Amino acid sequence: MKNKVKNIIIFFFIIFFFISASFYSFSDAVKKVAGKDRDAIISFLNFFKRIVLVKEYDSKAKEFHEYLDKSISKFQFSDLYHSKYMKEGNLGEKYLVYFGEYTAQNYKISLLDKEYETIEVSRQGDFVARLALKKNSVSSVTEGTFSKSESYSGNLKIKTVFGKVSHETGAKLLEELLAVIDPQNIDKMDLTHSEFYKDCKKPEERKVIGILSQDFPRFLKYIHYYTKANKALETKESFGKKYTKLYIQGFVNRKTLLKDFPYLMSYLEDIIDIGWIHITLSNLENKNLLDIHLNSKTLELNLVTFTHQGKVIPFTLDGRQEILDFSKSIELSKLTNYPFQAKISFYANIYGLKFTNPEILFNASYTKKTNQGLIEFKLQKISPTKVNGQFIVVPAWLIDMFIPGNMEEIVNHFFQVLVQANQGKGSFISFIWEKESEIWFFKTQAEAEFLDNFFVRFGLRVWNHIIWPDEDARNDLSKVVSRVIEILVDEFPK
Repeated sequence: MKNKVKNIIIFFFIIFFFISASFYSFSDAVKKVAGKDRDAIISFLNFFKRIVLVKEYDSKAKEFHEYLDKSISKFQFSDLYHSKYMKEGNLGEKYLVYFGEYTAQNYKISLLDKEYETIEVSRQGDFVARLALKKNSVSSVTEGTFSKSESYSGNLKIKTVFGKVSHETGAKLLEELLAVIDPQNIDKMDLTHSEFYKDCKKPEERKVIGILSQDFPRFLKYIHYYTKANKALETKESFGKKYTKLYIQGFVNRKTLLKDFPYLMSYLEDIIDIGWIHITLSNLENKNLLDIHLNSKTLELNLVTFTHQGKVIPFTLDGRQEILDFSKSIELSKLTNYPFQAKISFYANIYGLKFTNPEILFNASYTKKTNQGLIEFKLQKISPTKVNGQFIVVPAWLIDMFIPGNMEEIVNHFFQVLVQANQGKGSFISFIWEKESEIWFFKTQAEAEFLDNFFVRFGLRVWNHIIWPDEDARNDLSKVVSRVIEILVDEFPK
């Protein structure tokens, strides 16, 4: 009897030892989130691949897009508003409706003469969208030089069938992936050899990269071939608590991208002097949750966040000092009502004409209810944009456009109208997940007010000739994204 008890104790000790010694991998995280919905998630990924790679437009949609392309150089909201493509709505509103149909062969997009509410979408990937404009005789800004300027209120609604995938899927996946890079889990990992991202030399970086290359070898090999990284992560300790600083410093590998996707690389070279953008997400105590910086000059991405036991830790950076607030850590899958803020600053250089803005502020919130999720961003403030410099070289697409001397005033008035849009209601965008009969629908709703001034026409030309990639570059980008999705589907854990 004593030997039997002894054997049982030894058996459970061995089981406990192996459980405590084993680590949680990226593959484990994905399998835990996917569960019995693995096939539905793979179907969702294939749907995105189809959108990226194969799209077919009906004759009406093609004609409308050709009209937009031709009108960009001399765009007027009034021309679009009175065009034959916009249908009469209520209270002076005019609108058009798109319908997207996901089939085995392609993704067909049509322009329909139907009301948004009358169109049913039921198959995964199908969508319906409504874009509406309403003319305002005067804008919502009642003071200043341009107080009597004409404006247009815009309204966008989109409804897409997501199937089994929802906001809960995304939140849980992020949480589980953060759990993989928790210091206590990393300590259990073996220091395995990997050929990828050798400039990331810290032992914890080598461990995580090694495990990722074991779990998703083809995915990491493909990403590594076209990118470089100097930093990935670092494990630290504060007041007895171990945490991970996820600090990704990544770059485009110009040589390999030029070799395989020359049009995409050419586009990136064309925008190399355009500037930078800095995005932060923070809690209401002004402590950061996520910090992202993109720089066109170096084709560099910097991303910083802190995590502990799968949770996101609010932080502030004071020089080299990192101040973390563990008491306000966020467990993503458990959030039900979480207000936060998004801040954007940017610098743009358009052939010597320079635009700088220190802060664009959005009040945001995440809400989760039974069978529903909502993320909303409401534009709260746009700091004055500084405009200085002058064109060093005037591009051909701007030769026929007179650049006014009061450009800074025009830009800032345009932004003021965006903030105070629709008589104080403001500009906003909402992302909504709703479950109906076991199917998740993803909805987007957005409203804004646009001043019909010079900045619209200037901005659209800049977008069309600089920011928006040409068809060849878009095709290259589609190939990259679709290949990434294809590899992820092939390597999706079973």
